[in-house]
Amino acid sequence: MENLEIGEVLGLYGKLLELHGENSFKAGAYLNAPFKLKKLDVRLADLGQEEIISHPVLGKSLVSKILEIIKSGSFSELNKLLENTPVGLIEMFSIRGLGPKKVRELWVQLGIESLGELQYACQENRLKELKGFGQKTQDNITQELAFRELNSSKVLFARMEETANEFLTIFRKSSVVDRVEISGEFRRLCETINALEFVLISNNIESFKKILNGIGLEVSEETEQVLVSELRPNFRLIIHLANSTNFESIWLKTSSSEEHLSHLKEIPERAVSEEEIYHKNGLYYIPPELREGLTEFEKAAKENFMAPVSYEDLKGVLHNHTVWSDGQNTVKEMAEYCITQGWEYLAICDHSQTAFYAGGLLPERVLKQMEEIDEVNKLLHPFKIFKGIESDILGDGSLDYSPEILSKFDLVVASVHSNLGMGIEKAMERLIAAIENPYTTILGHPTGRLLLSRNGYPINHAEIIDACAHNHVVIELNANPRRLDLDWRWIEYAVNKGVKISINPDAHSLKGLLDMKYGVNVAKKANLQKEMVLNAFTLKEFEAFLKENKRAKGI
Repeated sequence: MENLEIGEVLGLYGKLLELHGENSFKAGAYLNAPFKLKKLDVRLADLGQEEIISHPVLGKSLVSKILEIIKSGSFSELNKLLENTPVGLIEMFSIRGLGPKKVRELWVQLGIESLGELQYACQENRLKELKGFGQKTQDNITQELAFRELNSSKVLFARMEETANEFLTIFRKSSVVDRVEISGEFRRLCETINALEFVLISNNIESFKKILNGIGLEVSEETEQVLVSELRPNFRLIIHLANSTNFESIWLKTSSSEEHLSHLKEIPERAVSEEEIYHKNGLYYIPPELREGLTEFEKAAKENFMAPVSYEDLKGVLHNHTVWSDGQNTVKEMAEYCITQGWEYLAICDHSQTAFYAGGLLPERVLKQMEEIDEVNKLLHPFKIFKGIESDILGDGSLDYSPEILSKFDLVVASVHSNLGMGIEKAMERLIAAIENPYTTILGHPTGRLLLSRNGYPINHAEIIDACAHNHVVIELNANPRRLDLDWRWIEYAVNKGVKISINPDAHSLKGLLDMKYGVNVAKKANLQKEMVLNAFTLKEFEAFLKENKRAKGI
């Protein structure tokens, strides 16, 4: 188990203690455990029992439970509480704004024990009079429950990536499979997917079904064209059955949105390739990631699509966190890992002082971190670490350092982290003010969304992009697979306005640096060219950009 997973188990115990009205001091110790374990520089599961017991950061009460978690995934005291807790109450912990104390109020005062009951209570207006709630809280819960209901059958692309590749390997190794390819939304590189789909030619369907049985899957639906298995509730594995003559047409159909298919006049059953099908429609080949029925046909009628930015095109990594705030690795460790990946530069952008919950840097710590960066740069030359910050955008749109401190950074990522429930007028006022600040280099995760769990705050994308163009501000495509924000649908507009995109991992660990591949995935959906990607610049080009950007802003 990873430290994060162990911390989540301990954190759940703390929540249940509060839910059941236990000692708040005791509960607090466990609620704080995830943050404590996240900061450790060693993987607890790799240590021996004596090393864990003698670890200076872990208290005696935590140690015994950590040992039990590593062994069995849980511990006895937690199991007892779980037995006495309705499952629906635990699900409520994931609702934004519902901590253990509020969930307890819902349980004790209204007898609510499930998300369905909670939704009904909101419809009946019963929460607004409850202590600690009110109309705004009730409205927020109603909106989040509606959002979850709409997306309950979806899964993050990143969550299915390993599974999809495992299936592909298993199927391709089988002697009863003549050809198999990934299809559906996964092939289109969609941020979230409703099902995992393959197109397959088999010389023995019954034997293939036994392969599925061998990996724990039962065929729940079967026709001459398709086999369906349930991978999890509301999420299916769909096998489209083809032969050597119709494979390409089935592959194209199952790799395209309905809107895309509606634009095609002819999809012949017999085709040598997908390219042939497009040519028969008077079009150049449209890559699967672009098949959304948007603007792809206008271009495909005139010319070939140019190759979009690739992972290999990226030369540097911007917007990353270290142990100076809430990251897991040191500046040097992050830089050395970047060197192993062939990158030329790294920008450290730890949290700013307002983000106290994430160890945000006070001005004196900013200066000390800069000294450390200078020392590491001497050691790792010609690789270069840039001095950056993720500065919180405050309620009035200002950044949370003085101009004197902001002027010392090589670049500033300006992001919203608080008061996310604002309306569009407030959100626009706040973001525009930050964009107009001359020290803002990059607008970070522009809507603050978390895919499948939190809608972003509402913004007028066009106005935000126009403001960035006018003020020489780059827009982040946050590559964390839970964010992928800026939404790819607005990248074309940004590029047409001359606004550069920075594909940033928002990494809090070495592993997090590799999330850039998910940013590249959605950049491909917008056919984003590397010339408009800030961190596809070479080190020399990036240094020149920073210098020119400050000159253009008059700083």
